[in-house]
Amino acid sequence: MGALPTKNTYLAAQYARLRPRLDHARALVAIEHSILVAIFYIQIRLRRMPSALTTHHRFLFSPPGPRASGAVPAW
Repeated sequence: MGALPTKNTYLAAQYARLRPRLDHARALVAIEHSILVAIFYIQIRLRRMPSALTTHHRFLFSPPGPRASGAVPAW
């Protein structure tokens, strides 16, 4: 699992807390469950605020225009 070797993250700390009480496989399943719950709530939030996603994509994929470099788009 890619999230565990990363140091100083919430998931690594959670694994370190769970590992003494559970075996490796059960601790991994608990971490995977945490990731799935986070994805679920992110999707719910994006459904409630579709404009946030649209604005973000508009910022990422807008063609470069005459604005100065580093300027924040005004939409």
